[in-house]
Amino acid sequence: MSREAPTKVRLLSLKKSLSIAQSVHKILKNKREIILLQLNMLIDAAEKARKNLEESLREAYRSLDIARMRVGEMKLEEIAFATPSHLRLGVTRKLVMGFTTFSLHIKEEAPTTYGIEGTSILLDKGIENLQRSLEHVLKLGELESAIFRLIEELKNTQRLINALEYLIIPRYQKNIKFIEEVLEETAREEFVRKKMQKKGKEREVR
Repeated sequence: MSREAPTKVRLLSLKKSLSIAQSVHKILKNKREIILLQLNMLIDAAEKARKNLEESLREAYRSLDIARMRVGEMKLEEIAFATPSHLRLGVTRKLVMGFTTFSLHIKEEAPTTYGIEGTSILLDKGIENLQRSLEHVLKLGELESAIFRLIEELKNTQRLINALEYLIIPRYQKNIKFIEEVLEETAREEFVRKKMQKKGKEREVR
């Protein structure tokens, strides 16, 4: 592949391109740091949501086990079959680090379908903890989705940084160095040529 003519105009153009590439490189490195900070925050939040979910489920099953012993397994199954198995969820768009992610929330909770007669307060507590667990599930899903999106964004950002560091910027620097060396050599040759011309004229005068 042939090089372009090593001129001062080309040198100035390359230096301008190099400066832009270095600025973009700096911006991308700053972006990478922000993404890493955001990732750490989301990972901590996801870990907290996971622990909350585990605690809610433990409490729910503990209450339901005791309620089953008090009201009987048949009564508990009767209540379970009568309870609606679907929930209405709402979706909210959120912007995180320049990309869109989604937040889920319970739009309408399932109504209570059993009376207080023949039941236990522990059943109410167990159902309440199960509903809370579902909220933690939605929160955890939202956080993990955002984490995966940020990881992809981090990978893309790192690929651009690597391309600038190992390909684009070194290529500009190499071409700039080549043209500078050629121009310096040309300037030296021109200086020697003019000096020789001057000496030749001085000999003619003598």
